[in-house]
Amino acid sequence: MNSVRLLALTLPIITILLIFVNATPAYLPGERSGHTACLVDSKLYFLGGKNKYGQLTNDFFYLDVSKPFLISNFTFLPFHDLSYLSSILPPHQRGTASLCDMSIYFFGGERDHSTKQISLIYAFNAVTQQWSHPKIKGNEPNIRKQLASTCDSKGQMYLYAGLNDIDMGSPLKIYNNIDILDTVNLIWNTSTENVFALSPEFNNGFSATMLENGIIVYIGGWNNDGYHDMSKIMLYNTNTASWSFMKANGQIPGKRAMHTSVLTKDDRILIWGGENGGLPAEPQLAVLDTQFRWSIPDVTGVKNSIESLPYYAHTASMIDDYMIIAFGLTYDNLHNLEIPSNLIFLLYTPNKYHYEWISVFIPSILPDNASAYFDLPEAPPPISPDDPIDRPIIATDILIVIILLVGAIIGFAGWHLYKYYTENRGRAGYSLLPTNDFWTNGFWDGE
Repeated sequence: MNSVRLLALTLPIITILLIFVNATPAYLPGERSGHTACLVDSKLYFLGGKNKYGQLTNDFFYLDVSKPFLISNFTFLPFHDLSYLSSILPPHQRGTASLCDMSIYFFGGERDHSTKQISLIYAFNAVTQQWSHPKIKGNEPNIRKQLASTCDSKGQMYLYAGLNDIDMGSPLKIYNNIDILDTVNLIWNTSTENVFALSPEFNNGFSATMLENGIIVYIGGWNNDGYHDMSKIMLYNTNTASWSFMKANGQIPGKRAMHTSVLTKDDRILIWGGENGGLPAEPQLAVLDTQFRWSIPDVTGVKNSIESLPYYAHTASMIDDYMIIAFGLTYDNLHNLEIPSNLIFLLYTPNKYHYEWISVFIPSILPDNASAYFDLPEAPPPISPDDPIDRPIIATDILIVIILLVGAIIGFAGWHLYKYYTENRGRAGYSLLPTNDFWTNGFWDGE
């Protein structure tokens, strides 16, 4: 028997079989909306939210983004449950969380009134893997929900606007102040700027994006007077503690609230989702560039209808060139229903002119055992902005080719084994195992 040839034939098949045999289902997060998400190194942490039964939760888990994965195989996504660590947090939804240094700070939200309310702020130390409720000096702000927060390089966490309502045990009140939490010295500070004179009055349901220059970009939202104009961009300069406005131009997207925003490596702000009058805002995806010009990008790869994607109460996180949209509420147009999702979606964004919904996540730095997941292609070459239509070869296509090749090998071997059995059955000395002649002659020579 030619052992080298036999090994070359069977090794890929054995490897794939071992992967499936040894695979065990990961933690499966349930449907949820109104949760938060924070990226710490290679872990995307999710916290809280309302489940499909309408119950508030303090669920805590993370998605390991150091590993490649297929979102179509939800059962084996690298989720890990840490809910045993978050028991000190009240069940909640629609709060806000930001990463300051190596700790996640969670503030506010609509909370379960049946549980003891210990603190406005909870902190998770990603190094020690512990939650705490730190004692903070200064004037404590009012609890509120549907606000957004960001944290700068100095450990200052900025919390702007938000609202209280009957679900939080008080009449409707929308805020317009900005509160600053010094996470280094654990002190509350309130901006002395006349926000009312400069801001679009009171606000909630907006998005907040911190630029590298220390300016926070606030987009959209609503108050008692309606939804805010998406061409009117509010800016807060953390270096000077001052507010300003920028008039955006281009393809102005429709007004919205409860959307999300992320920042790309070249400072594009991508917004996704949002609602207007209880319906999905149009278009769901829009881009604001460094010149404050709006555009509606060309997007491909959506296999299902737009209703399968969450449009609000979701989270969006930027990891390398991937925007990861997680959970949230989808819209059933036929029955006029909001349906919570337990899915995640990947938008591939390196080409500013053309984006693509894909099903394969490949981290920029691959683990040593990356081949245990699937044969990974090299990173696609950069796309020229002069050719916005062409796109790189997406890993999904390569994976399909690999699967087809493996299937062809198995089918080819199976056909020859079947031929061998049918031709030799009943002969003297017949064996269920192919002889050396089969491997050295019959198989390789096509006999």
